[in-house]
Amino acid sequence: HDNHQTHHEINKEDPSHDDPSTMTTSSSSSSNHNDGGPPLGIVFATFMVCCMLGTSVFSILSTKMGMRPSRILVVVLTVSALSCLVISQTSLSATAAPTAAALSNNNNDNAAAAAAADTNHLLAYGSMLLFEVCIGCYYPAMSTVKGSVIPETQRSAIYSVFRLPMNLVVLLNLCSNLDSPQAFGLCFAMLGVGALLQWKVQKG
Repeated sequence: HDNHQTHHEINKEDPSHDDPSTMTTSSSSSSNHNDGGPPLGIVFATFMVCCMLGTSVFSILSTKMGMRPSRILVVVLTVSALSCLVISQTSLSATAAPTAAALSNNNNDNAAAAAAADTNHLLAYGSMLLFEVCIGCYYPAMSTVKGSVIPETQRSAIYSVFRLPMNLVVLLNLCSNLDSPQAFGLCFAMLGVGALLQWKVQKG
C-alpha cells in the first residue's frame, strides 16, 4: 500500500518496528534468565497478536465511541513515545545491573539486583506489547486521516517526497550503531515530536 506512507511514518517505521530483532534483542538484554533469554518465537508471536489487537482497538474507538481518527493518532503516538521511553530506561538499568552486582559481595544486594532485573524485563516486555498495539491502531487511523487531508491527485507526489526523509532517518539510525537505550531514546524523541505535530494538525 504505497498510498499509506506519510511523514508520521518516519516515527512509526523506525528500525525497532521494521526489524523485530531490535525489540527482541532489547527484551533479551533485560532478561536475567540462565537459559540465555526469553523464547523469541513466543515473543514475536505475541507482538503479532498485539498488532492485530490494535486494529480492533481502532475500530472500537472510531465506530463505537465516535473518536476522530486524528485524535486517535495523538493518543497512539503519545503512548508509543512513552513505551519507547520505558524500554530505553529498562534497557539502561539492565546494562548497569550486572556491573553493580559484580562489585557487590552482599547476597542481599545480589538478590535485590536479580529482582530488579526481573522487574525491568517485565516492564520492557509489557511496553513492547503496548507499542505493538499502537502499531496496529496507527495504520488504519493514519490511512483514514490521509484520505481526508491529502488530495487524491497529489498523493503519489507527496508520498514520494516524504519517503526520502523517512528512509534517511532509518538509515542513520542503523548506521549509527546505537545501543538499545540510545536507540529507543531516539525513537521516544521522534515519536514525541510526531505526537506534538499531530496534536496541532487535529486542532486545526
